[in-house]
Formats: sequence, structure tokens, C-alpha cells
Amino acid sequence: KDRKKAVVTHIPRDVWADSYKINAIYNLQGPDAIKDQIQKITGQRPDRIIRIDFDAFVWGVDGLGGITVNVPRAFVDEGYPDDRNGNNEAMTIEFEQGEQVMNGETALIYARSRKGTNGEGSDYARGVRQQIIMEVVIRDFFKPGNMFNPKTAKTLYDIATQKLYTDINLKDTEVLFEVIKNYSSISVKRISLDTTNFLEVPLDSNAYGGAWTLIAKNNDYTSVHRAIWDALK
Repeated sequence: KDRKKAVVTHIPRDVWADSYKINAIYNLQGPDAIKDQIQKITGQRPDRIIRIDFDAFVWGVDGLGGITVNVPRAFVDEGYPDDRNGNNEAMTIEFEQGEQVMNGETALIYARSRKGTNGEGSDYARGVRQQIIMEVVIRDFFKPGNMFNPKTAKTLYDIATQKLYTDINLKDTEVLFEVIKNYSSISVKRISLDTTNFLEVPLDSNAYGGAWTLIAKNNDYTSVHRAIWDALK
């Protein structure tokens, strides 16, 4: 309740969610259904949802004048989808290790890539990169001159009115304002869900429509719930 600690995590797209993989639940069953599944997996029910698309992601990063990302390790992805340029063929992308400024499209590529070399070729690695991007965007939003820059304000307005879905209401902004005001005092921890800790591949895929999927180890998400609560203590 003191809002001094936060946990950032992601749920891999192949996690089984009763009838479908979890990445299909929102489109097929709606916001309440995805909240149900997130509560089942994490033990935390989302109060609100923010849904953002690729265009809004790019606009947001460019509206900040780019973001500075310290890339933990270099990688090459020769199978990156060139769909943003209207092509069906794959393209090759490459990132060097170390600190670098990324514009919106580059940051999107970094966040989307899932076939990279050097240990970056998985949904798990992509999830970690997405967590890094989210933290960097918050940090760079508060750079001197950014927060109250008219250009930044217009970008955020365009995102909120054109490219974003949320069930946040006006009363929620009172809570959000306090969080934003005190963001630098919040301790943030990352927890990843993968087959080294909480998840496993089922032995029999027939029970899951023949799809390659992920389930909780021992069919029990209690360990995930406990890890999140422990991080918030």
C-alpha cells in the first residue's frame, strides 16, 4: 500500500490459458478474460489494462527524442519480419553491446526480435528486453525538458486518443499522479517466467490441441504467486 516497490514481468505468449494460448485470449474473449488469466498465473488481478500497438510505441519513443538503452549483449537476427514495410520476407537486424540511442523503429525492433543469436533467440529473451525498454522509457520521460515539452505532450495526446485502449478512468489519475511524482523512490524488480524456473513443456501436446505450449511446473502457479509477493515485501 505504500507503493514503494514494483514488480515487472511478462507472460510468454505460449502459456496455456484453459482453451487457447494466452496471446489469443484478449482478442477472442476480451479484457476481463485476460485479467482472469493473469490473476490465475501471477496471483495478482490487474486493476486496469493499457493496450498499445506498434505505431503508438514508435510515436512514444520518437516523442521523447529517442531512448538510451544499454544493450546487455550483442546479437544478430536473420529472421526478423519486415512487415512494417509491407514485406512478407524476413530481414536481418543487428545490435551491438553497450549504450546506444534508439529511435522508435529501432526500439521496436529490439523489443520484437525473437530469433537472435547469442542467447537472444527466444520469447523469454524478448520478454526481458521488453522489460528493459519499459524501464528506460519511464526514465527518459523524466529527462530535463522532456516532461513539459509541448512536443512530448502532443505525442502522448495522440497516443491516448488514437492508438491506445485503456479502462483507466479519471479517478485513477489521482493514484497515477502520486506514482509518477514519486517514481524515483520506487524499487523495481524484474521476474521472468520461463522453463528454468516456473514453466515447463507438457509431455503430451494432444491435451492442448497438438500445439507446442507451456504450462506451470507441476500444474501449479503457487510458486509464481509466492515469488511476486516476496519481491514486494
